[in-house]
Amino acid sequence: MLIYRSELVNKTFGESSMILKNILMVSVVIGSLFSADWNYSKNEDKMTGKKSFFVMGESVAPLSKMDFPYADTKSRMGFRCADKSQSVSFIFNVTPNLSRSKTKDGYSQVTVPIKVDDTPYLVYLKQRFGSKFLTVAKRKYKSDGYEVIDNVYSFINTISKSKKVLMQIGWHGNGGVYFEYDTNGLKENIEKMQNECGFTKEENLEKKKLEMLANMSKEEKVIYESKMFCNKEYGGWILNKNGNVVCK
Repeated sequence: MLIYRSELVNKTFGESSMILKNILMVSVVIGSLFSADWNYSKNEDKMTGKKSFFVMGESVAPLSKMDFPYADTKSRMGFRCADKSQSVSFIFNVTPNLSRSKTKDGYSQVTVPIKVDDTPYLVYLKQRFGSKFLTVAKRKYKSDGYEVIDNVYSFINTISKSKKVLMQIGWHGNGGVYFEYDTNGLKENIEKMQNECGFTKEENLEKKKLEMLANMSKEEKVIYESKMFCNKEYGGWILNKNGNVVCK
């Protein structure tokens, strides 16, 4: 850990050099205080040789202490990339006892509100029975008042640019429980994970495009493809009074 000291390094440079050095040292210390502690690791399967890459955040307690037997509950965010496929989970030290969830195909499924910095969103999470992981999953749905993050790629791209993420989950016996995660420094770790996993920016964009198209209706796809054609061939598009796409 860096320690701030006020001392002359070399009298030749005078008092201004001492002040400059002190400012730089303080800046480095402040920078380290506002950067979350992310753990980056990788693993290779001994049988197949396939590699997996992980980014794990710090464990945090809920903003308000939970009742027994969950008083020592903690959570952290975990990211994984393998075979150019990414996943994100909220990981707990106990099995989350979710309220307001639905059960299907061996999973509990729940939609939760999160706030990325100051912007609210809705995210769809899945939990295998008995698991300590709540994993971001894709699902198409609409909501009044909230923007929806409907797939893992959008989730990663959204939060990697942020400083903090606040999540509220319904927990039996405790009502709405809030967890706040520090996301400072996440972007650099995600980029490292994606690069080592074999992702390129173009592949990531293509993945996002495919996810987006998969969630579109036939009408939405026609509009989207018309816009892309107009952008490529004519440099832009407008909507006419009937709501149809017209190339410029």
